[in-house]
Amino acid sequence: MGPKTAILFPGLDAVFVTAKLKEWAEVPYVQSKLNEASRILEEATEQKEDLLAFVRENRRLHIADFDRTLVVLTTLQVAIAEKLKEEISVELVVGCSHGDIARNVVCGVLDFQSAIEILWAFAELRKICPPGYTASVRSSEGVAFSKKQKDWLLSTGAKLSTWSESHGTIGGEASFIEKISKEGKEKSLKIKAILPYPVHSDAMSSLVDQMLSLGKAWDFKAPHYKVFSSIWLKYIEAGDECFEEGVAGAVSPVKWAEALHFLHVDESVDTFINIGPSNTLTGWLLESEKFKDVKVIEAWEMLMEKVKKEPLGENA
Repeated sequence: MGPKTAILFPGLDAVFVTAKLKEWAEVPYVQSKLNEASRILEEATEQKEDLLAFVRENRRLHIADFDRTLVVLTTLQVAIAEKLKEEISVELVVGCSHGDIARNVVCGVLDFQSAIEILWAFAELRKICPPGYTASVRSSEGVAFSKKQKDWLLSTGAKLSTWSESHGTIGGEASFIEKISKEGKEKSLKIKAILPYPVHSDAMSSLVDQMLSLGKAWDFKAPHYKVFSSIWLKYIEAGDECFEEGVAGAVSPVKWAEALHFLHVDESVDTFINIGPSNTLTGWLLESEKFKDVKVIEAWEMLMEKVKKEPLGENA
């Protein structure tokens, strides 16, 4: 078989790219999806919701309201991917952390309303998890992690999510992250808290049973496309597996770099299309010699010419 194309759905790194979130929010078909998400969210919050106004009015979205920012992010990714499907034939899909929610919608595992309901249900559940952080991990020299550094992180009990050869994150309760941040300096590691939740760590293990119980309220169907898991490093064929993978991801590290390496080497993927709106992970991908023959295309670049020909968004 010849070269393949994979669609990428980035994760929580996208909450930091407020400018790009705002840019996408002015695109008409994205606005329409944000309005739909607002109506769905109103049923959960029992108050008036206007996600488009939320994006326009706040300078740093994840600081203003982290939970609504995650709803906005998923909504944007679904809208972008749905539009992209009009332009290309989808072969293979891989999501990263939070991006798995939009991935599941686009692949037919969940309908959009269920996805928003799940996001809000988990947002409420997240409030009772132990205080903690997700922290970025890099070597002080900005080079690839050494085996010694990885072994040390493993010895502390940290679960390293790998975004590239030289970028990762760990999660944990506040005292653990504070301790390991200080000790990491002696190992030539820069460890810095970036999110006020301990995602992909054992600190969220107390929520797993409640997550699984919540999942019974929704209907999960088999994906329409080939879905590769960046948590389990295998293909997922059943709808229930997609939900179980999401719950597992709360306490398991994301093996993003490993997943993309497998797809490139073992599955002959030579083109990755990044749904975005963040290009942080794809930018790091291109830094590695392992991916020197890989082409990365940003959805914004693919769709912008068409966007320019469409009417301006509402109230623009």
